[in-house]
Amino acid sequence: MLPDGAVSVESGAGSVVLRASKPLQNRFEVLVERKKSATLTQKEAAEYDAICHLDEALSWLNRLARKA
Repeated sequence: MLPDGAVSVESGAGSVVLRASKPLQNRFEVLVERKKSATLTQKEAAEYDAICHLDEALSWLNRLARKA
């Protein structure tokens, strides 16, 4: 499950970009390090997967927005 405020919306030059929020990015970095050291709990592994899926979805939405 992702926390509230997981996504930030940035605008500029007439476009909108969806990004993972800074706190979520920081959390992801912690999880990446724990994954590298093979110390992720099951809960953390699920959190890591959820953030990865969110990143894929945001990338897809941003691509669609650029094409529009």
